Amino acid sequence: MKHLKSIFFLLIPLLSLSQSKLYKITYLTIADIDNQVLSTDVLYVDEKKAYYEIGKKEVVSKNNYNMDAIFIKQKEKIKSFVYTDILNHKLYNIIEKKNIYKTVEPIPVMNWILTNESKEVEGILLHKVTVHFRGRNYEAWCDLDLPISVGPWKFNGVPGLIYEIRSLEKDYSYSWILKEFKQIAEDKKLKETLLLLTARLNKDYTDLESNIKKMDEEELSGINISDIRLPEGIFVESAKVIKLDLKEIRKKRAEIEYEWEI
Repeated sequence: MKHLKSIFFLLIPLLSLSQSKLYKITYLTIADIDNQVLSTDVLYVDEKKAYYEIGKKEVVSKNNYNMDAIFIKQKEKIKSFVYTDILNHKLYNIIEKKNIYKTVEPIPVMNWILTNESKEVEGILLHKVTVHFRGRNYEAWCDLDLPISVGPWKFNGVPGLIYEIRSLEKDYSYSWILKEFKQIAEDKKLKETLLLLTARLNKDYTDLESNIKKMDEEELSGINISDIRLPEGIFVESAKVIKLDLKEIRKKRAEIEYEWEI
């Protein structure tokens, strides 16, 4: 197997794109955490930035819940997104829990491994790559002929456009499936969104480590048992409160452990 360079994911793939090119990539996101939660998310990417907006979440099944539980969505109206500032090597993210956490961090380094496995989907040859990121193992299928090195969520440094990516854990799993890929002209709505967003980044966003510590403390101080297996942004009302250790609480998150904890 060949180890791919991923120190700065923008070096070769994104710089090979014309500066005038803007891509719109749509993904179906699936969180399998007892309840299956779907969203249709959109990624905009060019050589300077990537903006990944998370769509409305839909609960499509209830497996192990008390049917009397009342499901409610995040009360504060806010767009959930991941914004990658390629030029300044920063990644901004909204984490939706019972509170809103606005985080900033250096763009994570992801050490992708290109395997010998490949498959064909609708006449397109895809290659399998793998990566371990913050406590989870992922496998992805990529089109190496399309040098789009930013994928859904925080994925970056990929050797080609991600068609499918999923975590390999048997419980609490996440996956993303490509629905549409196209090159577009300047998007007015995107431009307006980014103008408003970038004006507040340095003022409103706090480093990831500080935010994670706050979130962990909040959940450890008194968590509803029914909340444990729900994705960020959705929770249930319940009178039942128990104490759990941090490892158990984090099992459902996309990020289970962080660099400063290893």
